[in-house]
Amino acid sequence: MNRVIKIKIIVNNNIYEIRKNQYKFIRDSQYAQYQGLNRCMGYLVMGYYANNMDFEVKDLKNIKEQLLMVPVFLMELTLGQA
Repeated sequence: MNRVIKIKIIVNNNIYEIRKNQYKFIRDSQYAQYQGLNRCMGYLVMGYYANNMDFEVKDLKNIKEQLLMVPVFLMELTLGQA
């Protein structure tokens, strides 16, 4: 059973510039996370179609193992800067 909980992030700071920078950090970090997930899923789908849509092929298992290490295409993502 999967459970999804929605959270609301509130920056508690009275100074406008600091609050703006903190929200920018959150937005940039979320964007980098979404980009990383999309790139990983694209890499998996590419391997899936390259192996004629067969989950049991050894090459697809190698692709999954390579994703556990830090792939090169994720190194260029910029996370939020504090």
